[in-house]
Amino acid sequence: MPVDLPPYMWQANQQVVQRQQQEQNIPNDLVPERELTSNPVSPYKNTSEDKIRFTKDMYQMGLDLGLKPEAAKAFTAQKALESAWGTKLAAPYNFGGTKARSGEDYKIALTTEEENGKLKKVNAKFVSLKSPEDYKNRMQELLQLDRYKKAKEANTYSDYVDGMVAGKYATDSKYKQKLEALKQSVEKRLK
Repeated sequence: MPVDLPPYMWQANQQVVQRQQQEQNIPNDLVPERELTSNPVSPYKNTSEDKIRFTKDMYQMGLDLGLKPEAAKAFTAQKALESAWGTKLAAPYNFGGTKARSGEDYKIALTTEEENGKLKKVNAKFVSLKSPEDYKNRMQELLQLDRYKKAKEANTYSDYVDGMVAGKYATDSKYKQKLEALKQSVEKRLK
């Protein structure tokens, strides 16, 4: 115990250090709905044309990741929900609200998390990427995790959504309903 800290302060300091170490070692790859006013490095603007382009780009990314067509639509809806159709990103080229792992470049953004049925606003570290290709690589890593195996192997839109929910991709208890509600919007923009 350091000499300059009283025992109660030293113990509190150790608890903070331990909590920070735990947070850095546990990747949590997505959070629901962020309240962002800025748009850090996104190639998409808030126009109808860019929303269509975003939809087609994310759908192609899903296919490139090995997802079946219906699952790629759900992947696209997920990215649309997380980034407001590519117009509001938590960090550069981070289309899915992906949190940073220890040692990665990050941007802190305000987000809403659900814990024990209650919503709370928190600042979280979101991974900063250099390009859409970097984001695709990150999603490739993510989809290789055992907890997302059902999503990776999904044949249908709903199976992909169920796989991501089961893997605890988000804290939002209404995440499944929100993604299901976006299906028609995705399909419409893909035509």
